[in-house]
Amino acid sequence: MILDQAPDAIDRYNRSGLHFNLVAEAICSARESLAPFSSEYEPCIIAGLIAFDMGRMMGGGDRYDLTGRSFRSRLRAKMLRVKDFLGKTPLVCLEQIDLNAAASHIEAAYNCLAASGSAALHDDQRKQFHVVVH
Repeated sequence: MILDQAPDAIDRYNRSGLHFNLVAEAICSARESLAPFSSEYEPCIIAGLIAFDMGRMMGGGDRYDLTGRSFRSRLRAKMLRVKDFLGKTPLVCLEQIDLNAAASHIEAAYNCLAASGSAALHDDQRKQFHVVVH
């Protein structure tokens, strides 16, 4: 039933969300040549978050700067922890991964990224950093 209108919904999304598709394609293209946990890939993650309207949670200033408690320095610290959770998970398409086997690692990585507190990605350390698509 929900899939009956999928072609129309996808067409509407592609027309109104072209910017999302363009950014996602650019990030995926960069991902082909850059390791996901590399410092070179960090700007792609940041650009994607900004493009997907997450910038309001990242705080002000230069989000690509690495000094102090900048967003990029917080992201780098989180990515090092996430690598511990996902480092052995194969980097394949979602259709190819055994989600049952990887579920606990994926959940731990998400919880790490979303966590509040002194190491939070959210500029307001009391809040979590959940990435949602409307």
